[in-house]
Amino acid sequence: MKMDKIGSVIKGVLGAYILTGAILLLLAFAMYRFNPTGEILRIGIIFAYLFSSFIGGLMAGRKTKEKRFLWGMAVGFLYFSIIFLVSFALGRDVFGELGTTITVFIMCTLGGMLGGMIS
Repeated sequence: MKMDKIGSVIKGVLGAYILTGAILLLLAFAMYRFNPTGEILRIGIIFAYLFSSFIGGLMAGRKTKEKRFLWGMAVGFLYFSIIFLVSFALGRDVFGELGTTITVFIMCTLGGMLGGMIS
């Protein structure tokens, strides 16, 4: 029973990363074709994080029948944690300042929770 819920969280995180890849490919195409400003790209990347964690939470929430918001929140937390750990391991500062990192963490976690609640 609990393994099913953990499996749904893992599937939600994987779905979120697949969606993130698709959105980032669209942003790369937009950079190539339209040469947008840095602020537009930053908004697009933040949208990718938030929307992907929302969809991942939605996916996990549909599989679990109780406490869906917590499982969605777990998806958002894991989604952010993996991005943060990979960027840290590569020595990159993907989020910039500490305030931005905390903001993205909150957005990913709450986005996943909202997805779980709506499911």
